[in-house]
Order: sequence, then C-alpha cells, then structure tokens
Amino acid sequence: MEWKPIEDYICCILSVNEYVYKKSEKKPQELIEEIKRFPVISHRDDGTIRMRLQNIKAVFNSLKIENTLNLTALENCAVQTETIIKEIFKGEEKK
Repeated sequence: MEWKPIEDYICCILSVNEYVYKKSEKKPQELIEEIKRFPVISHRDDGTIRMRLQNIKAVFNSLKIENTLNLTALENCAVQTETIIKEIFKGEEKK
C-alpha cells in the first residue's frame, strides 16, 4: 500500500523534531506509538511505520543531516520522503 503524502509528512516532521532538533534518544517504538495516534495513519502496522522510519534515516544519511535516530537505514529512500524532508529544511532556512 502506497504512502499518502500526509502519512509520510507526519512521520517525517515527528522524526525531524525528535531526532534532529531535540537530539532525543527516544526509542523508535515510542515514536511509532506517537505516530499511530494520528487517525490518518493509525491503520498502519508497527513494522510498516518502522520501515518508513528506516527510510527517513536513509534520507538523513544521504543529505548528511546529523540525527540520533537509532535505526539501520534502508539502502534506498522513497522520493516522496526525501522531498518532504527537503521541504521541511527549506522552510527552516527561510526563518
């Protein structure tokens, strides 16, 4: 099942906030539980969300974004996820 942009955005913005800005040591499973509180994404199972977080980790690595997300990155990252993360940081540059 393909990820809707809103689902991807929720995962990306929460991950950036937690693991880039806060430099948190929060376990990925704790973030997964937070993500699943959003009705639009609550139908996703933990494993699918974990893979999306691994995808986000791959984007962080490819863009050389320092982070504390303690997961192994997937080899490839989804274009949609990379685009969203770039947009998040593009917005930050304007501040």
